[in-house]
Amino acid sequence: MKEEEYNFIKRFVDKRMRDRMIMELAHESDIEKKHGKEYVYRNRYRYKAIQRFNSIRTIIPSNFIYLATQDLTEQEAEKAIRGSGDLYARAHMICDDPADGKDFSLREGISVLYNNYGTSILICGENIALVKEEACYGAPMKYILFRKS
Repeated sequence: MKEEEYNFIKRFVDKRMRDRMIMELAHESDIEKKHGKEYVYRNRYRYKAIQRFNSIRTIIPSNFIYLATQDLTEQEAEKAIRGSGDLYARAHMICDDPADGKDFSLREGISVLYNNYGTSILICGENIALVKEEACYGAPMKYILFRKS
């Protein structure tokens, strides 16, 4: 588990779920080589942890939800995140996708998040995160999480 993921769980997730989320996210995908080809097997524990963010209000206290809407565009999300405080040079992605565990610039990370149909979390520093629920019917809910230092 990367340090950004650990800090995100410790800062935002409800106390009763923290240990389970840390344990589940710590399991990385398995890479197996057969006949000269690489096969990536998603770990079911990490997948479960990511899927828990589909019901975000059950694991994130409501006082950390800065904005919750379906109509948030990429440009509005970037503007809101940049206006919320200090950012790191890189944003860290958690998702059930090949982009899982990778670092991006803020603009690039938001673009990847919006183009992913599954549940995605973009950690934009210690105090800010952007979460998008899975796209099932219509526009998915998007949440900007903010916690004062």
